[in-house]
Amino acid sequence: MRREAGWLYLLLGGTVLVQAAVFAGRPMTTYRALELGASTTVVGLIVASFAVVPLVLAVPAGRGVDGNRARAFLRYGAGLSLLGAVALAAAPSLLLLALGNAVAGVGLLLSAIAAQGIIARRAPSEDHDRAFGLFTVAASVGQLIGPVLSGAAASHLPGGPRAGLAAASLLAVLLLVVSLAYRQSERAASREPGTDPAPGTDGNPARLLGMIRTRGMSPAMLASLSLLTCVDLITAFLPVLAQERGISPATVGWLLALRAFASIVSRLMVARLAARWGRRWVLVGSMVVAAVALVLFTLGSATAVLVALMLVAGFALGLGQPLTMSWVVGLVPERSRATALALRLGANRAGQVAVPAAAGVVAGLGGAAGVFVLTGVMLTGAATGVLLSRAGSGSPGGG
Repeated sequence: MRREAGWLYLLLGGTVLVQAAVFAGRPMTTYRALELGASTTVVGLIVASFAVVPLVLAVPAGRGVDGNRARAFLRYGAGLSLLGAVALAAAPSLLLLALGNAVAGVGLLLSAIAAQGIIARRAPSEDHDRAFGLFTVAASVGQLIGPVLSGAAASHLPGGPRAGLAAASLLAVLLLVVSLAYRQSERAASREPGTDPAPGTDGNPARLLGMIRTRGMSPAMLASLSLLTCVDLITAFLPVLAQERGISPATVGWLLALRAFASIVSRLMVARLAARWGRRWVLVGSMVVAAVALVLFTLGSATAVLVALMLVAGFALGLGQPLTMSWVVGLVPERSRATALALRLGANRAGQVAVPAAAGVVAGLGGAAGVFVLTGVMLTGAATGVLLSRAGSGSPGGG
């Protein structure tokens, strides 16, 4: 992998920018929805709109990446990310805000599947924990930068949330430039072993169902779904909780940035932790710790306490995604890896549709604090599923 560092660095740079654009836009989307008069239930539905279309497109996109169209998907993802960011900044109504959010969701999906598929194919199997760890570190860097920029823009520039969404649009412009600079050779990629589309990934529903039924796949997808959805809920509903408690958008931006910073630290350590303790125990332990921290977050009021709990939650949440990526690609043949990762992302998007909608109802009944309790319950359930899962090839049990 080190001999081909150029392709990896460009992918990581693009990942930083797409995540920065998304995480700059998501809390501002919540603020903009509240500005337009949305209830917490409507906020939940708008958050869910981010994942509705990606839920349908995930597997076809994965097959496209397995079919050596990764470079094109990187560019499509960047273009749609820019279109979605601009649409969010310009949206005059809740409906158009939801539509812009949906477009941004498709952009992130295509960018993520393309990048993950390239890494799964080009990085050696024994280097997957490190490679996916670097990928998720890049994602966390973007998640750190985005909220700080948009929070500062919303707090100090005219326009409030719209200024924050304009900052997201500028980040998306930079993403498009990086995606156009990526020069992966499709011909060279086609000569790499194992890159022909796999017999089990041609879109036959029975064969895809067989992949889902692979031993270990369901708990891996449940863990991934729970982890990503919890980050999503924190990003979307922390502004609601902050508004209830009189916390400024700039402070929200810094709290979200601290979560991302803590995830960067943990992801730099993930390969060593997995080698020392085993993937299963690191994954289970991280989800339990995150669950406790997020439930306690609802009880805190002092800024120092909120910062400490967010750092703990961020560190724990950061470990899960690279571990579930390594777990999933270890369960399938090399030529099916992008499709397997797409199934994982499809499960993530299913969670991002259903859970935020439910969270909006919870917030409407009991306030935004109830959403953080919901995340704790989800993570505990997913940790139990991983703990009870049978170890198999590529499972997290082996480290």
